[in-house]
Amino acid sequence: MAENGNKRRVYLVENTNSTYVVGQTSGSFSLNDELLDVSDKTHEWAEYISGKKAWSATIGVNLDNTASSMQIKFLDSLVEGTKVKVFIGVLTADKQSDGILGEAFVASVEDTFDNGAVSSRSITLTGSGEAIIVKPA
Repeated sequence: MAENGNKRRVYLVENTNSTYVVGQTSGSFSLNDELLDVSDKTHEWAEYISGKKAWSATIGVNLDNTASSMQIKFLDSLVEGTKVKVFIGVLTADKQSDGILGEAFVASVEDTFDNGAVSSRSITLTGSGEAIIVKPA
């Protein structure tokens, strides 16, 4: 069944608190497996085994000078090289319910300020270590 994308968000996690990234317009995450080629010359078809796993995420947010000073400080703190704990998914009754949880480095930050458009920021995260799958209770 289809689900509205507004339900899934990116949260910064500190202790047991999950803080929503205000102004979020888009978000995505990707789980990857580095497949290792173990083919030999006896078959025409390639054969693989599972290798190292990795994950990454991207967050798009509107930049708004009328946002709270706490939100502006928060967005300004997300600079290249910063390590953050994130939850990407759905909160149900303030509990992480459906998504992934893990630590990531801020890999890149890109601001866009086109004429006639809202200023926005795209933040790319690269997972460091395991992405824990959180399933609905």
